[in-house]
Amino acid sequence: MRYWWEAGKRREITKEELFDHLHRIFSYDLSYLNMRINEMDIPRRVIVCYDGVYGRRPRGAIYPQYKMNRRGTVEAHQHKGIDVRERIIKCGYDPNALQDWWSSDYDEVMEADDLIAELCYALPDSEEIVVMTKDQDLFQLLAMDNVKIHDFTKIITKESFVEKYGIEPEQYVDFKALAGDASDNIPGVKGIGGKTARKLLNEYGDLDSIPDEELKGAERSRVELWRTLTRIPYHRA
Repeated sequence: MRYWWEAGKRREITKEELFDHLHRIFSYDLSYLNMRINEMDIPRRVIVCYDGVYGRRPRGAIYPQYKMNRRGTVEAHQHKGIDVRERIIKCGYDPNALQDWWSSDYDEVMEADDLIAELCYALPDSEEIVVMTKDQDLFQLLAMDNVKIHDFTKIITKESFVEKYGIEPEQYVDFKALAGDASDNIPGVKGIGGKTARKLLNEYGDLDSIPDEELKGAERSRVELWRTLTRIPYHRA
């Protein structure tokens, strides 16, 4: 899609040709998504969540370097993102009704993963929820008995998560606080990687119970900051 956007900017194709290409590519992606959804039991509803244009700013207020390692990013408390809904419209679709029975959720000061988490917590325990995402931050929602993750190729359950990562979903936020997350520019504790973080959590249970001497001299307040940044929805942190 970026190829055709750039070709359009250089006026190598007409505006009509550009929108035809964008519509075609987006239709392929939407068809693939529909195929994956149809492989599951027929859902009662689908809710598409979009990043708010100022979604990084709440976390940026306490950690300006949040996601600052991404291309072209300013400090998070000043960041204004792209409203992807506008691009979807240019592809010839209504972002609020991509399919007849789909709806959407958007808040300009919330990231999509916060919206998803908020929806999961708001729904009753009797609702079976499948979160379709590649964002590993959503793994923490597997602590809820009625939530599964679909990474667009397979279903991830609480049991399969524990088998692969060696920790409980409830420990995932503490795991990232210790080991860090390069994609969000969260450094974690220097000298503690995934293996050590997993060992500490298996031994002590949670971040609060880990003795200070195990944190390799890191200020506990900084480690707690990494945990706050990771937890979703953020306003519950």
